[in-house]
Amino acid sequence: MKAIHVDFAPRSPQRVVASMRLHHWLLVGIGVVTGLGGIIASENLSQQQEARLAEMERVQARAAVFSVPPAESAKPALTDVQASAVNSTIRQLNLPWSRLLAAIEHATPASVAMLELEPDAKNHLLRGMAETETPEKMLAYIKRLQQEPFLAGVSLTKHEVSDQGANRPVRFEFEAGWLETVK
Repeated sequence: MKAIHVDFAPRSPQRVVASMRLHHWLLVGIGVVTGLGGIIASENLSQQQEARLAEMERVQARAAVFSVPPAESAKPALTDVQASAVNSTIRQLNLPWSRLLAAIEHATPASVAMLELEPDAKNHLLRGMAETETPEKMLAYIKRLQQEPFLAGVSLTKHEVSDQGANRPVRFEFEAGWLETVK
């Protein structure tokens, strides 16, 4: 038969501690060490969080210094003459040079010597001066320019026979507009 353990004394903390066996003490020790480790880890995390918050506040303070707009200074206003000059320069820089030159080169035969090209960006006008041997070649060149798809309104504005050359070349001036390019 099995022995029956009968205990009529009330349970007290001293009796619980006295009745604990080795494996109970090991579990309590592991629990205490784990609890202390958790407390230490929590304290470290709390200190790291405080350090990060302090660093974030310093960065925000520096950012606030840089994000404050500088005191309003008087911005120099452009005069009408200056604004007109800036706009003129922008128009000149935005000229479709490659298309203009390609159209002129395509239309110009070897018998025509191009002497001068002067674009007027404001009016979309190209003025040119050229020389050729005969008036017929001059008129043929003007017709070729008129057939260029990028050029519009090509017209002969002036011509003269030069007395200075041995062959008496025909010097002439023309004007041509160009079409707006859509980007």
